[in-house]
Amino acid sequence: MKYNDFLKGMRMMHIKGFVINPYGCNLVIGDSQIETINSESAKISAGEKIAVGKTKEMPVDLLKVLSDFFAKTKYVQQAFLLWMVRNNECSYLLVLDAENEVKTLFKSISDISHDYLNGFFLDIVMADTSFGRSVIENQLHFYKS
Repeated sequence: MKYNDFLKGMRMMHIKGFVINPYGCNLVIGDSQIETINSESAKISAGEKIAVGKTKEMPVDLLKVLSDFFAKTKYVQQAFLLWMVRNNECSYLLVLDAENEVKTLFKSISDISHDYLNGFFLDIVMADTSFGRSVIENQLHFYKS
């Protein structure tokens, strides 16, 4: 079943969301998450200007809570924290070299990071994507299992 067909069926049955991996590290996908997934602003367009580099000041507390979390989950082999500017908006960029199962942990990563982001957003990408590979080239990881 395709994602769009699944969403159409959900709307027809008035279902407000769904859960991925309900008996493990579950990820609840509700209306706001579906809206973000479908949003054009969440997608990087070809030719879009994005600047990625090192942060001026490393958020040490954020790195510590993320490292502790990754050590407990055992899914993440390496993690990189960078600074991203996209359409004049700044955010942290977390690049994960990890098993596929870590995607189910994105909400947990977001939740534990929230208090350490200094008002900025945290974007998460996987290192096995072309974007992920390109931005971590010649960068040092902050976490390695």
